[in-house]
Amino acid sequence: MYFSATLIDNQSIVLCHGEARVFHLYHSNKLAVLKSILAHLIKTDPQPNPFANEQILVQSPGMAQWLKIELAKELSICANITFPLPASFIWQTFVNVLGDVPERSAFNKDAMAWHIIARLPLHIQRPEFSELAQYLEDDEPLKTYQLAYKIADIYDQYLVYRPHWIEAWQQGSVEFSDDQPWQAILWQDLAQTIIASGQSHYHRANLYEHLIAALKQPDVVTKLPQRIFVFGISALPPKYLEALQAISAHCEVHFFLNNPCQVYWGDILDAKWLQKLANQQRAAYPLAQLDESGHSVAQRALLSQNGIIHSSNSQDSEAQFNEKGELMIGNPLLASLGKLGRDNLALMVELNAQEVEVFIEAESPSLLGQINNDILHLQDPTFIAQTKEQLTAIDNRKTIADDDHSIIIHQCHSPMREVEILHDQLLAMFAADDSLTPKDIVVMMPDVNAYSPYIQAVFSQSKYHKSAGEQGGQSQFDNPHQHKRIDFSISDRSAEQENPIILSFLTLLQLPHTRQSSNELFALLEVPAIMENFGLTPQSLETLKLWIDESGIRHGLDNTQSNSWQFGLNRMFKGYSQIEQGQSLWADILAYPESCGLAAEELGQLAQFVEFVEYYTQALPQPQSFEQWKGLLDTLIEQFYLSTVEYDQELQLIRDCIKAFGEELAMAHYNDAISHEVLFEHLVSKLNQGQSSQRFLAGKLNFCTLMPMRSIPFKVVCLLGMNDGTYPRTIAPLGFDLMANDSQKGDRSRRDDDRYLFLEAMLSAQQQLYISYCGRSIKDNSERCPSVLIDELTDYISQSYRLESLPEVKAGEEATLEECSEQMLAHLMVEHPLTPFSAPYFTNAADSSNSLFTYQQDWLAALTSEVAQQPFMSEPLPWVNENPVIELDQLKRFFKQPCQYFLNQRLGIYFGQHDVELQDSEPFNPNGLESYLVKAQLLQGYLSNQELSVINQLRAEGILPHGHFADLYLEQQTDTMFELAASVKPYLMTPNDDVEVNLSLNTCEGEMTLQGWLKQHMSPCGLVRYKSGKANAKFFIECYLDYLCYSACRPNSEQLPEQLSEQSSVQLSGQSYDVLMFAQDGQWRFSAMESEQAIKHLERLTNFFIGGQCSPQVWFIQSAWDYINVLFEERSLSLTDDEKSVAKAHKALLSRFEGGFMMTGEGQDPYIARCFEQLDEQTISELITNAIDILLPLRQQLEELDGE
Repeated sequence: MYFSATLIDNQSIVLCHGEARVFHLYHSNKLAVLKSILAHLIKTDPQPNPFANEQILVQSPGMAQWLKIELAKELSICANITFPLPASFIWQTFVNVLGDVPERSAFNKDAMAWHIIARLPLHIQRPEFSELAQYLEDDEPLKTYQLAYKIADIYDQYLVYRPHWIEAWQQGSVEFSDDQPWQAILWQDLAQTIIASGQSHYHRANLYEHLIAALKQPDVVTKLPQRIFVFGISALPPKYLEALQAISAHCEVHFFLNNPCQVYWGDILDAKWLQKLANQQRAAYPLAQLDESGHSVAQRALLSQNGIIHSSNSQDSEAQFNEKGELMIGNPLLASLGKLGRDNLALMVELNAQEVEVFIEAESPSLLGQINNDILHLQDPTFIAQTKEQLTAIDNRKTIADDDHSIIIHQCHSPMREVEILHDQLLAMFAADDSLTPKDIVVMMPDVNAYSPYIQAVFSQSKYHKSAGEQGGQSQFDNPHQHKRIDFSISDRSAEQENPIILSFLTLLQLPHTRQSSNELFALLEVPAIMENFGLTPQSLETLKLWIDESGIRHGLDNTQSNSWQFGLNRMFKGYSQIEQGQSLWADILAYPESCGLAAEELGQLAQFVEFVEYYTQALPQPQSFEQWKGLLDTLIEQFYLSTVEYDQELQLIRDCIKAFGEELAMAHYNDAISHEVLFEHLVSKLNQGQSSQRFLAGKLNFCTLMPMRSIPFKVVCLLGMNDGTYPRTIAPLGFDLMANDSQKGDRSRRDDDRYLFLEAMLSAQQQLYISYCGRSIKDNSERCPSVLIDELTDYISQSYRLESLPEVKAGEEATLEECSEQMLAHLMVEHPLTPFSAPYFTNAADSSNSLFTYQQDWLAALTSEVAQQPFMSEPLPWVNENPVIELDQLKRFFKQPCQYFLNQRLGIYFGQHDVELQDSEPFNPNGLESYLVKAQLLQGYLSNQELSVINQLRAEGILPHGHFADLYLEQQTDTMFELAASVKPYLMTPNDDVEVNLSLNTCEGEMTLQGWLKQHMSPCGLVRYKSGKANAKFFIECYLDYLCYSACRPNSEQLPEQLSEQSSVQLSGQSYDVLMFAQDGQWRFSAMESEQAIKHLERLTNFFIGGQCSPQVWFIQSAWDYINVLFEERSLSLTDDEKSVAKAHKALLSRFEGGFMMTGEGQDPYIARCFEQLDEQTISELITNAIDILLPLRQQLEELDGE
């Protein structure tokens, strides 16, 4: 044995080496100090055998990763060091010391669960098992599996925390199970079954005593390492500590305990602590004052911990003081949050260890530093007053600087806003401290899976990267107008969320319980490993997606139902085999023509994929033995996934999980059939359990879940999602958990664990503790409560500290206790607006973490922009007269939507080309476009006397509602279309040759030629136009252009077709007409017009068209049509100037443009919205002028008929 001295944080520490029979216990409130001591021991006292490895027990892989990095810094290398978890190390010690212990216990949780699944049905009829029998009465395998795993988990906890129960039960006693006698019976049967199968009778409950007895033997051969280190573990089960103490008799045990308090706080009556409370007498705290002041959450919480109760009852309040009248609280935060660590400390002192204490007081005068010192010295600054008068004064409170934001709490409206605000706050931190890098910050939350999408959305969008090596000079983040990128990594995500191959595999397993919808199966095809396995590419997937949508595939595989996958594939194959194009119907299958030609290969791959899906949908639901399941799953992986270096790692995880499943069943000697539900549940659990992210401490900003031993020191610790009910996480104990009603020191509790995690997170923050929560509802802005831990922290701070800006006063003067507390709370809390573009973000300077600011300067432009509309173009484009020919179809498209025409044809800009959105449900109520197409086909069928063929074709197309809904829908539509067809038919004749349009027009850009053809049906009177829906402005403008061209093309009767020359117009109600129009809501006509007059109208419209090629025209046809219709007088064929009518017309125009309830505004069209941001007075005036020039002549020619 020898001693060495080292200097750590300016403290000289003397360490003892080589004393084999001593349990060394090192206390420090700084993990970095414990790490330095560990490194010093390894460096100054190397093991005699240079090949012997060091063993450092840690609680989590994250702590192991941090230690590797830090030890490498101190020792220049970190090699030949293993980091076992406590449970695995203790079991390996059993193996090394006792000799006949297997490498893996037959009483592990998985093996016990499968034994219980097999044995439980044999006992279920016994009266002791009546509660379980009631739960399992429907004999569902999945419920049995879930219950078995819950029971196995309870037994696993008993083995660690109640080994004497297990030992008693195994001896045949039912002691300790009075409330649940079946537990002892089932355990006895379980143990007998395992032993009878030839497996070892050893388990953790009966091994501790064997181990301790063996280690007391002088001649024992232990095969133990020369020394072991236990680093930074907050709590261990009592039996583990006993085992370590026994091991310390044969090898050095160095236990490094992260202890937040230098005063013993495991027992509230510690003598050193009582010395600090010498002046805190009960006489200074009248009970009436304590009861009437309305104690905060923190006070109530700390007094309720472990039997210390506070209430309005004076007798209960006596429990706050000992027999000497001394207050028994200590530090409220430590008392409230530290139950886990306190119990562990109490167990540690019973080990009679050689202790070394290295406590470091925080040098920073910040609020965070002072709270750490309060805890370190076990001080209670909330109770430092000595008289009742001093309780109402503020000059006894500690002061903090007004710019101290070492603890800051942000109140947000949603998780997305939490992440957005965090991003801005981090950028401000980087701007303020050039030495701060992303790796110096950790962001923790209760469930990282819930926040992962928001994190990626916010932190992936920025473009700037600040490397960890930037030193000195101006910070790259000083410019708030610059885009920034913060490198980040997300740890602890579930395998389903992080790995698309695992997610797709689980989706395939669930095929029998899904609808096999178009989106579900197409999502599988989008997984790269599946896509490439079937020889597809992203481009071919886009083609297939369009085919799936247009062929009517919605869900299901059955060929007997419409809208199924087989229904759509039949249509595609029919289209492929069809030589001639057309809507041919064969065997009730309507060909889908797009699947022919060179794209046939993609069709074959899709068909093979669906064939595999159909096979496994039928095969998976059958219960099978594990060997059968393994063969089926191996084949599934082989048929669906491409095995390459890129994907093999993920696929191997699945194969390893399946292999481990088989080993568990083999250990349990379970050979019965396994249901599909049980298989899926087990694989989901194991894949998510074994696929934790390894990106913690990856040199970037760390996002991770709040879990034990994440108390690694960081400069900045951020906690998100600190909401009421979310954290501390509450898991109700199982109804048959006997430990719940027999709590003992050292027992684990999720709620106590979470409270201690919060304390550790606060103490591990070196510069700042950042907290955020959803304090307002995103729906109605109602207030939401934060976590009770935030309440306790803010109450502690508001009662213990004050800002420097508040002058010191005596009791009874200006400032009161409540005012001081309110000011402190206002300093801590920042309430953020609902949206990131709220004005307050741009009116405060970003020089304080407590102010509202943002680095997203994109929002500033919108906020500070001029109210006046900026023109889309500063000046028109020049007219390009490459071809002085205008097509009639171009003219029609232009007048329907001139903004779209200009952006498409002149600028090459196209909007609205969105991805195809697959539908998962068969059509029960066709949308507007689908209904229009159905009615158009029905109308054409009636006009051509082919209505039955059209109806059959519609059924085969898969766009009609499902089942009997199709009959009801068709009945409604056929009645309407039959009436419309009956009105149109008398005016139709066999179509003549199309009328050619070839007109020479004098325009503002010289002579132009208007060309085209007047198609559709011809009647002896002229043109007939019809529409299956209701007439609108676009229908009338198209008919009007045909009408003008038709009138202009016949200056005399000789130019007309032969049939029309005999009777150039037909008398109808005493007047002649050239165009007759039919729609669902009426009949109209354009009366005959002279050729010269028609040409003048066309020239005027052509000039407007030419202007529309140079700049967007103020022409919103639906809005203009509503305006004209309100003002138009049929009698005078002019517009009224009545003020009320004009006001009504303006209202109709605005209503149509802006939209309203159940109506999409014309201004919401993306092309119009891009060219005209808002409808100002100037734009309205120009629109009215254009409406009068274009639509008034149309309206004057338009005559509505009676419908005869």
